[in-house]
Amino acid sequence: MAEVFHFSEDPTIAVFEPRPVRVPAQRPPGQDWLNGPLVWAIDAWHAPMYYFPRDCPRILLWKTARTTPDDLDRWWRGDRGRRMQAHVEAAWLERLKTTAIYRYVFAADAFEPLQDVGMWVARRAVRPLAVEPVGDLPAALARVYVELHVLADLLPLKGVWESTLHASGVRLRNAAGWGEPGWPHSRPRTVLRTPRLTLRPFELADAARVVAIQSNWNVTRMLRMAPWPPTLELTGDWLATHIDEWRAGTAHRFAIVHQGALVGCVDVDEIEAGEGSLGYWLGEAAWGRGLASEAARAVIDFAFGPLGLLRLTSGHAADNPASGRVLEKLGFRPAGETEVWSRPRQTLIRQVRYALGRPAAA
Repeated sequence: MAEVFHFSEDPTIAVFEPRPVRVPAQRPPGQDWLNGPLVWAIDAWHAPMYYFPRDCPRILLWKTARTTPDDLDRWWRGDRGRRMQAHVEAAWLERLKTTAIYRYVFAADAFEPLQDVGMWVARRAVRPLAVEPVGDLPAALARVYVELHVLADLLPLKGVWESTLHASGVRLRNAAGWGEPGWPHSRPRTVLRTPRLTLRPFELADAARVVAIQSNWNVTRMLRMAPWPPTLELTGDWLATHIDEWRAGTAHRFAIVHQGALVGCVDVDEIEAGEGSLGYWLGEAAWGRGLASEAARAVIDFAFGPLGLLRLTSGHAADNPASGRVLEKLGFRPAGETEVWSRPRQTLIRQVRYALGRPAAA
């Protein structure tokens, strides 16, 4: 017997009575009845969309026959062998871990299929065949090959609906900064593409990879503000600041992704009065391949283009001449030297300064 399912935080429902949706959705012509009194259910394949607290905003992605490699490179984070990805905000993670969800089982012949991401509806009252706890929700997702990603917010995924992946958003009215259904005033954080790289916003889940890269003293000794030794706690705190910086317009930081792996960071920060500071770092295995120049060029174009900045500055430790060659290749010109505090070295160091003006034709 074919079965469909309904998920609820209430384990005591004996009969499901048709009810209108709480918040009516905009429906295509002739489908307004879907906002009316119905009992909703979901098929087994799509059921993980509801392994979440009822009001938790989430975005789920899965591949289709028309999904392109470029869209996978841009949007699919982590294991490409997983059948589905789920994305939630960090603010909801604790509730995801602690909320009890129950799965109600129904005979499918009491429902009619909508041919829409596994949804079924009944127009009459229905009794469940069984009710059972889902249990630990992150573990339940993992068991059905759904990879969970925790983001500071869901805004980086706004453009995924224009891709060849299937995207389903649930309770997005509760997502931070998402805005009204038309989305006109909720700008997604930018994703940049180059021939070899994807530059995307960092995620909280990137903390372990950042720690792994910055645990190499050859990398971190050249950075001005990185802690030494790096820890997951300190790195997580740093990643958590990115969304507020982006919203305030004071910094835009990008994870550099090459062949599916995070290899470094490029950013423009200290933005004020039409100026900003360009910075970048790469894991040692990525040195000497032109990746820093490629990533920095994309962010320079972003700074002088969409951000409308007029001038960029940058700098490097005096004992890191390779970084100076990168900056000169990008068009920066020397602008003197200064002394700055090096957090990892715990001492003052000489820093060579550079500046680059917005091209006159821009």
